[in-house]
Amino acid sequence: MTNVTLGEFFDQLPDTQEYLTLGFSPSAQARKVRWRNYGLSADFLGDYFATFFPGSSSAANQSSGTITDRGDTGSVEPSHADRQETVKACISYVANELIENAIKFSDEQSKMPVTISLYLYESNIILLSRNNTTTERSLHFRDHIQLILENDVDFLYTQRLEQISVDPTNESCLGLISMMADYGVRLGWQFAPSKVHPESVEVSVMAHLVL
Repeated sequence: MTNVTLGEFFDQLPDTQEYLTLGFSPSAQARKVRWRNYGLSADFLGDYFATFFPGSSSAANQSSGTITDRGDTGSVEPSHADRQETVKACISYVANELIENAIKFSDEQSKMPVTISLYLYESNIILLSRNNTTTERSLHFRDHIQLILENDVDFLYTQRLEQISVDPTNESCLGLISMMADYGVRLGWQFAPSKVHPESVEVSVMAHLVL
């Protein structure tokens, strides 16, 4: 297969000296033992990178309010939030969703680690997850992505919640939709042949957080 790129995905990221990459085993045994650790890893990323942002209320007043929290109006006034805590919560949530999705849908036969990287820039953060999956799963995932790209995110969010109320096991891409609807995250995806396992597909998910 050839590379397939969807949404806002950059093959080459701008240079930055502030970045961090974590790796996880894709094996089923590791998933059972370390599932709680994935959330802790996401919280670590949030705690670490939030320190680069001021936590004063004055800074919150000056922020653009791009990162939002769903409520009656779909957003929270920046003056009511501590910017550092907001950044921390956003990074932790997005990182946790990316890690769990990448782990859950990995092909453990590929033996390739699941990775998540976070790149810090002056006014935005980019998170990038990578995992290897089966061709069948990758095609199924691409269908869901096309649905997200072709429809209103708020509509999809409401639709997914209604579907889950009927069938709690139907959580298809709810985390990705929630990132976009609740936090204003812009997403991009790339599907490429696995570098080491010919029967697997390398899936990269890029999340853009404007701060």
